[in-house]
Amino acid sequence: MQTDVISNARAVVLSTPVVWFMALAAALGTASIYPLQPAIADVAGSLHASLATVGVALACGPLGYLVGLGLLVDRFSPEYVLSTQFGALAIALAVNAVVGTPWLLGLIVGVIGVGSSVGAQLSSVAGRFANPQCRATVLGVTAGISAGILAGRIVGGWLSDEIGWRGMFLVFATACTIVAVSAFFVLPSAAGEASHRGTSRRFAGSLACMSASHRFDSRPAVGPSGSLRSARCRRVLGSRCRSRRSRIRRSASACTHSPGC
Repeated sequence: MQTDVISNARAVVLSTPVVWFMALAAALGTASIYPLQPAIADVAGSLHASLATVGVALACGPLGYLVGLGLLVDRFSPEYVLSTQFGALAIALAVNAVVGTPWLLGLIVGVIGVGSSVGAQLSSVAGRFANPQCRATVLGVTAGISAGILAGRIVGGWLSDEIGWRGMFLVFATACTIVAVSAFFVLPSAAGEASHRGTSRRFAGSLACMSASHRFDSRPAVGPSGSLRSARCRRVLGSRCRSRRSRIRRSASACTHSPGC
C-alpha cells in the first residue's frame, strides 16, 4: 500500500530564533514585489513611458507570484530551494535597478514576483517542521507575509525619496543576498518524499466514482430488469468507493501514528 507521507519532517523542531528568521525572511521576500508602487511616477519619467505602460509592467509581479507558488519546497530540501529562490530574487532586484525599457521592466518584475513567493514557501516549511505543542505559534511565520505587504510600500516609498528607485532596488537586493546565505545555514535540510503521482491517482479515482455514481443515478430505468440492473450497479459502485475511502483513511491513520510523520 502506497502512502503519501513526508519522512523525517518531525525529526527537526524549529527553534524560536529560526522562527523569527523565517518570519523576517517572509516579510522581506513578500515586500520585494511592492516597493516600486509608490515611485511609479518617477519610474515612468525615468523610462520615458506613460503611467499606464509602467502600471502594466508592474502587473507582471502578481502573475509571477502565482507561478512561484508551484515551487516544490515540500518535496525538496528547504535550505536549497529557499536559498536559491532568495538568491535569484536578489539578482532580479539588482538587474531591475538598471533596466531602461518598460518591457524589460515588466519581464524582470515578473521574475521578482516568482521569487517573492518565498513567504508562502516558508509558511509551508513552518507547518512541516512545527512542534505539535506550539504549531499555532510557529505558523505565525505567515504574519511576515502581511507585514511585507504593508512595509514594502512604506519602505520602498521612503527609499525612493532618499536614494531614488534604482538605489532602492539595490538595497533590497543586498538584503535578499544576506538572507539567501543565511537560509542555507539556518533552514532545515530534510527533504520531503510526498508522492504527487499517488495523490493524483486517488483524486482521479474519486472523481471517477463521483462521475459514475451520477451517471447511474441519472440513468432512467426501463422496465423491472433495467431497474434491477441499475440498483445492482449502484451497490457495486458504492462498495468500491467505500473501499477506496477506507484505504485513504487507513493511510492517513498510519501517517498520524508514524514517528516519522
